[in-house]
Amino acid sequence: MSKIEQFSRQWETFDPSNKKHREIFHRALKHKTWGKSPIRFWLEDETTSLMDQCTKNMARYYMEKEFGKIKDLSIEEELNLFKQYKDSVAV
Repeated sequence: MSKIEQFSRQWETFDPSNKKHREIFHRALKHKTWGKSPIRFWLEDETTSLMDQCTKNMARYYMEKEFGKIKDLSIEEELNLFKQYKDSVAV
């Protein structure tokens, strides 16, 4: 194992239900840097910014906590809904 691997910060997936992760995210927002973070988070989805990804995950976490589970639609379901809307407006 190289020294870089041995002394580098560990990689984790941001989990908004984890209090430690929320505290790290809060510090990053407060100081406008991830430099003081004891761990590194993976950039997972199509967002271009780790801040955007964590903000989106936090919003979803608190919305589900208050209103219940959010159902993710598949691409096919979204296209069907769009088609139904388009057909209803075209009248």
